[in-house]
Amino acid sequence: HSEENYSLGTKLRLINYEFADNMLNLEEEITEMIKDSVRLSEKGSLSISDYSYIKSDLEILMPFLNKALDNKLKGVNILLYGLPGTGKTELSKTIADVLGTKLYEISYADSDGDPIEGEARLRLYKTAQALFFNSRTLLIYDEAEDIFESYEGGFFMMPKQQSDKAWLNKVLENNNVPTIWITNNISSIDNAIIRRFDMSIELPIPSKTQRKEIIKKYSKGILEEQTMEQLSEHESIAPALISSAVKVSEHLPEAQQSKAFMQLINNTLKAQGYEEVNANKAAALPSNYSLEFVNTDTNLEELVEGIKNHSSARVCLYGASGTGKSAFAKHIAKSLDKSYVIKSGSSLMSKWVGETEKNIANAFREAMEEEAVLIFDEVDGFLAERGQAKVNWEVTQVNEMLVQMEKFDGIFIATTNLIEHIDQASLRRFDLKLEFKTLKPEQLEKIFISYAKELNIEAPTSLELHEIRSMKKLSPGDFATISRQSKFKKIDSTAEFIKRLKEEQKLKKEKDGGSMGFIN
Repeated sequence: HSEENYSLGTKLRLINYEFADNMLNLEEEITEMIKDSVRLSEKGSLSISDYSYIKSDLEILMPFLNKALDNKLKGVNILLYGLPGTGKTELSKTIADVLGTKLYEISYADSDGDPIEGEARLRLYKTAQALFFNSRTLLIYDEAEDIFESYEGGFFMMPKQQSDKAWLNKVLENNNVPTIWITNNISSIDNAIIRRFDMSIELPIPSKTQRKEIIKKYSKGILEEQTMEQLSEHESIAPALISSAVKVSEHLPEAQQSKAFMQLINNTLKAQGYEEVNANKAAALPSNYSLEFVNTDTNLEELVEGIKNHSSARVCLYGASGTGKSAFAKHIAKSLDKSYVIKSGSSLMSKWVGETEKNIANAFREAMEEEAVLIFDEVDGFLAERGQAKVNWEVTQVNEMLVQMEKFDGIFIATTNLIEHIDQASLRRFDLKLEFKTLKPEQLEKIFISYAKELNIEAPTSLELHEIRSMKKLSPGDFATISRQSKFKKIDSTAEFIKRLKEEQKLKKEKDGGSMGFIN
């Protein structure tokens, strides 16, 4: 056998020095002796009901693990995989709580905080198997990428002098203590190895509704409904992050709790490299929204009614920035009494190969689970013409988009300012391509009067209306910008409003070196 060929030094190699020191202190409990090597996990902060979106998997897993613990079954291994922050470690803790068992974690850092390398961690794992084989215990091997990616050949391939498939089989087939293995990178595991796990369970990003329910449950009443809605839009806010923010903010005066909570959340998101939650970001439609302020060649009211009568539609809205494309997509959702899932091109794009495709697939899955209208803003960012692609991943993300569009049986709306850059095959998948143009003279008049009421200024005179109607290349977005501007730079007259519009118009002319247009 290959094990007989291992050197004496390999057989006698220390797990680590802390372990050796602790073993010499025989007066301590065994858990105290191994505390730097195998740590008792803290109790989970979630309940099993918070994982209802993988209910069918849990209905199989929980009875199986319970039987394995009762009957001391050998070779029980569960693989949990998914994107970072989806709650894999937290689920492991919850499983242990429900089964009434202790959960021990194989340490990935020593007492000095230095990382323990993959081979050393495996020795810790084998030691834990020997120590706990007679107790009702689960082991968790978290952050297992050090094993999946450390050795040439993939998951669990030992260094060349020890590469032995029999050893690998022995690890996964003869362990005495049921083990939960966790990875963020399922692609690093060879298919032949995946088959050796009793169950492989993906933890997807929970849907927006599920995220909101978790936030509401664990924020302990310190958040307003609007704040919870904003937080639920963010896919990277893990339940553990909510619990940590509550733990700190609940000790502050009540008037400060909500603001402190958001600051704590954003500090962590920023540290993780994620987009922060913008409490001032306009999510809903403007209070004065009207289809009268949208310039297209299609009767939009009839279009909305047509979409109402069908459960499936794929629409591409294109045109200059600010012409109301995203607002109209939200209007469709509101008219259908549906929620919407909105993703920007920048939020879907990832610097990691394959992650953009996963983000696209997750967005479609979330919209399907929510029965929501799916809106992709700035879709040109990842649907570039494949013939112009410089690298392979630019092609694969377009392919993934096409696959998901074909599978999706709901309402999908994409918006773009640059339709000429979009892959032609992708454009053919849309049932309707609808151009949004800048405002016509009569629309300029109506939207000006509407915003004048919002700003509580006098109605324009006939002469001023004539001046307003003569303006070119203005969009609803320009009026919205000036309205927001008025919060810190007050508009107290119609003349001042007209002056601000002219400034916006001038900026567009300067940008283009003349008049600004899109598709004429």
